[in-house]
Amino acid sequence: MNAHAYDALYASGLTGSRITRWCQQQVFGTEDAGDLHAWSWASRGEFDSLRNALALAPGETLADFGCGQGGPGLLIAAQSQAKLIGLDQSAVAISNAQQWYLVTTKAVQAQFVQKDILQSGLQAASLDGAMSIDVVQLLSDHHLFFREVARCLKAQKVFAFATYTVPGMPGTQNYRPALEKAGFKVEHYAPTAGWRDRYRLLFNYILANKHTLRNEVGQIADVLITEANFLLSMIDNPQLERLVIVARKR
Repeated sequence: MNAHAYDALYASGLTGSRITRWCQQQVFGTEDAGDLHAWSWASRGEFDSLRNALALAPGETLADFGCGQGGPGLLIAAQSQAKLIGLDQSAVAISNAQQWYLVTTKAVQAQFVQKDILQSGLQAASLDGAMSIDVVQLLSDHHLFFREVARCLKAQKVFAFATYTVPGMPGTQNYRPALEKAGFKVEHYAPTAGWRDRYRLLFNYILANKHTLRNEVGQIADVLITEANFLLSMIDNPQLERLVIVARKR
């Protein structure tokens, strides 16, 4: 989707809808990461893995590339007592992130900026850590993105992210070569345990409640319904994988 499509998505309330939260809570249980208003199904365990890999000290600076409405980055920054810079192409997402930040937490020093994450505008070697949740698989140029993240990170600092390998999507089957070419050493590259069973159940819950979802948020619900059908159609394909990846800048 382009920036206008994401603007419509984030303006609709779909990511924070009552029915999607209920479905996620029912399926994830103790693995539910909370109400983050994110276009993502990341689990508590995945967030813990990212936070532990980043190992940020209090006051250090974390950037969330493709931050959406800010929830995932704020979660990890708050747990780490770090400063946060959130970057996203969607003006609506950034506006929502700023408003949510003002009303929910002041425990984190955060700023949210509308930017193309392939050209972030951040200073070179200015970050103590970088993260991304369910963004990398959607990018048209992984090499360019990884180079940009590496440019912004200080030496020996970590880029930790969750993503997918998706059959038919170029460049998503193996992220290692692009990361290494950009100047990273890959330290962790592994699937999330149990993700396939959770997602199968989650998307079946969503489809079973699609009429209620449409009543709540309107036709924008079809974006999620389409995604649910798409992922369920290939959920048992071994080329579809859910990964947590940790890469350290050399």
